[in-house]
Amino acid sequence: MSVDQSHRRGDAFRPRRSDRAEQVLWWAAAVLTLAGILFSVAAGMAVHADGVSRSARESATRTPVDAVLLEETVPAGSARSGLRTTTRVPVRWIGPDRVEHTATALVPGRHQAGATMRIWVDRDDAVVTEPFTRTEAIASAVLAVALLLTGVVVLLAAMRLATGRYLDVLRRAEWAREWSEVEPRWSGRVGGTPGRIGGET
Repeated sequence: MSVDQSHRRGDAFRPRRSDRAEQVLWWAAAVLTLAGILFSVAAGMAVHADGVSRSARESATRTPVDAVLLEETVPAGSARSGLRTTTRVPVRWIGPDRVEHTATALVPGRHQAGATMRIWVDRDDAVVTEPFTRTEAIASAVLAVALLLTGVVVLLAAMRLATGRYLDVLRRAEWAREWSEVEPRWSGRVGGTPGRIGGET
């Protein structure tokens, strides 16, 4: 066997550029996946901690009171739609200081004037929403993690599509170059009998 033939056989086992590129891209995808998971979990924990803090803060400054509706509530939406509909109506309540207060509040559903509804007020006796709950904090954290992980999946899919096309182009170029080197010897136009590389037996 000639030195040239041995060199060619050694090249046959040498990784192609496309193979090396594919390995690098797979490692990059693995690192990106791990980083995306860790970031999503960390973000979810931060959202949960913020929600718990908000729940504690609002629970400490908001108080439930029973208010009397001064007008009938007429929801704008249809009850048949299954959607929760609300109406802003004037209400009256007696505060912890035994002073009567009036304001407007969003009341769900249909109710007659004079009905009693539970509302929430702050330390200034202003009508506010119900305090943020720990359950809502957990739900917000789960939603944040789900959205971030979805983004990671979409990014990986786009990366896979783009790199797949790049590798296809790279491999076609390599195959064309290798065939241009092999075809003259294989066809017998250069260096020997057709079907044999360089006259090998």
